[in-house]
Amino acid sequence: MTLTPEATQAMKEYSWPGNVRELRNAIERAVAITPFDTITPDDLPERIISYNRSHFLLTGADISNLQKLEEVERRYILHILEMTGRNHSQAAHILGLDRKTLYRKLKKYRQSESD
Repeated sequence: MTLTPEATQAMKEYSWPGNVRELRNAIERAVAITPFDTITPDDLPERIISYNRSHFLLTGADISNLQKLEEVERRYILHILEMTGRNHSQAAHILGLDRKTLYRKLKKYRQSESD
C-alpha cells in the first residue's frame, strides 16, 4: 500500500493532536476503505484533508512589521465591539472576558491613545 504525494502532504501538514494512535487509526481507516493499492486524500478522514495550518515564518525583514501583543489585543477587542454594534455585554461574552475587565481594557487603550 502506498500514499499519493497529495495524501502524504496532507498527513505531513496535519498537527496530529492524538499522536501515534490518531495516525494509526487514520492509516487503518484509509487502508480499509480504499479499493486500490494507493491511498489518496479522498481516503483520509475529513479533518486531515481539510486541516488548515496557520503558521508563518519570520525573517529579519518581517520583524520590523510585527506589532506588540497589546496592540493586537486592542484591535481585536475593537473589532469585536464593532461587530456587536458596541454591545459591551455581548462583546465581553465573545471575548471570554468579564464586562468589568473589558471596560478596564478600553479605559487603558483610551489613556494610551492620549499619551
